[in-house]
Amino acid sequence: MLRCEDCGEVFESPKTKKSLVTNDPYPMYENIAVCPECGSTEMEYVEECEECGCWVSPDEMLEVSDNGEFKNVCTDCYDDIYFVPPEGTEEE
Repeated sequence: MLRCEDCGEVFESPKTKKSLVTNDPYPMYENIAVCPECGSTEMEYVEECEECGCWVSPDEMLEVSDNGEFKNVCTDCYDDIYFVPPEGTEEE
């Protein structure tokens, strides 16, 4: 999936738009990928957290084992739900 960095829209595939590259001596165009919502060219790949459903970049995803099943969760869910502090460092 992709997320627009300008409007935040999450979408599967971008629209294409023709852009004028040069007009000398003849017009030359190229197709560029744009957000289907706002037309921005600024977009990033994202994955959905299997715990909270938010969309984050792949760098912010962790794979955890939950009762024998592997899940991809965002770092926030990992910290809130799955993180176990090392022994002797628990707050009282």
